[in-house]
Amino acid sequence: MNEKSIKRPEVRDEFRYPPGILATCCIPWDQDFNFDETIFRRAVRSILEHTPLVYIFGTAGEGYAVNREEYSHIVSVFADEMKKWQADPMVGIIGLSLSEILMRIEIAWELGVKTFQISLPSWDTLNRKETEVFFREVLLSFPGADFFHYNLKRAGRLIMPREYAALSKKYTNFVGAKITTVSTRYFEELMGLNLPLRFFFTGPGYAHASTLGECGFLISLASCNWKTARLYYEAGRGRDRNTLMQLQTELGCLTRELMSCVGTSGHIDGAYDKIFLKIHMPDFPLRLLPPYSYPPDSVFEQFRDALKTRYPRWYDSSGQDQEYL
Repeated sequence: MNEKSIKRPEVRDEFRYPPGILATCCIPWDQDFNFDETIFRRAVRSILEHTPLVYIFGTAGEGYAVNREEYSHIVSVFADEMKKWQADPMVGIIGLSLSEILMRIEIAWELGVKTFQISLPSWDTLNRKETEVFFREVLLSFPGADFFHYNLKRAGRLIMPREYAALSKKYTNFVGAKITTVSTRYFEELMGLNLPLRFFFTGPGYAHASTLGECGFLISLASCNWKTARLYYEAGRGRDRNTLMQLQTELGCLTRELMSCVGTSGHIDGAYDKIFLKIHMPDFPLRLLPPYSYPPDSVFEQFRDALKTRYPRWYDSSGQDQEYL
């Protein structure tokens, strides 16, 4: 692996975090649902071939499902592998208890992790005052760390653009957010504020938000073919609307194909994202920690064959990773 290719891009003065493609690395479980470190390290290296911005333990990475022992072990392996290639690890923190959230940040901090992705506790929806307390307690407890917010409706509410403006003014270690909504009105208000935060948008959002200003691409389905995904990302940076719309239309069709293949065999994000990684690593297991359902390998094969025959530019025909990487 060429170390030069994975160095983190430089941060421009007006932003607190660099642009780029942000990718998750899912967690492989063996037949006994134990962490498979060998496959995981290969997966991290496989993604680092394409982007230095890699994180674990979002929804697709089952950050909600691991116990503290599993969390500590996996974070230690992830931090070690990322640092081997001079890349900065980012760790997602999902929990219902503020004290547990702080403890998990502390564990990762001691392992050398300095960038975190936090989600609002979601046993019940936090009101405005509770949300302010949450951010204050987390961000002020670790002033030397960088924090992203994972903005998704599963937490019960979205953080609105004006709230991000207030947070960015109050906390200099608040650096950005993952935006999963598809509301164009939301994008326009958010990007119109010209905040120093780096916002990463999922596929549908990126096609619109990137025409409004500089932002990052939160990759998922597009990772089936990194070359085409890079074309999509660069079209956004160049505000090439025609290419953006063409590729986004294809991704929309591909999403419907995926949903049709998976059907009722899975519904948690990891049930889909592990399929994308398996395109490049055929031995990557699709298992999710109980009680969540996951698709059988036959579903992966059905989706892979659809890529080959109906969406060839999104299929990576070279995508069998090299174990010696």
